[in-house]
Amino acid sequence: MTPATKTERMLATLELLGHAECSARDLTSRLGLPANKLRSVQRDLETLCLDGKVERLDSGKYRRPLRATTLNPVEALAVYSAARMLYHHAADYNEHYLSALEKLTAQPPPPPAEWLPRRTLRTSSARTAVTRRRAAPSNSLPAPGWKAGS
Repeated sequence: MTPATKTERMLATLELLGHAECSARDLTSRLGLPANKLRSVQRDLETLCLDGKVERLDSGKYRRPLRATTLNPVEALAVYSAARMLYHHAADYNEHYLSALEKLTAQPPPPPAEWLPRRTLRTSSARTAVTRRRAAPSNSLPAPGWKAGS
């Protein structure tokens, strides 16, 4: 269905750009608009770019910007691990698992120093240093008082 109003045209443009990168000319044809509406589509894209809803690429195409994930880094790792396991253990090739993995890897989490409280970083690094000093050699046997299950 061809969008009748500017609002409908802009919403349809956002939906199309959510699926693929397109030039203004591509959008005009995909929206089913006549060629003389190209300039209207270009103005719509300029407006959407100013609002931050669309970004222009060096190639002249437009796309929706990648949305920031609301997952913290540990959650993102858990979701990535689960999706990877599903992808590798699925009976058939599933493009949806692969797409999810690509989206997760497109936005790597920030380093722990950016999201962990400073106190946590200091405590864990101090604890690691103490553990390293006290650690028994890897080839030693457990202490004589050690019992399985205790």
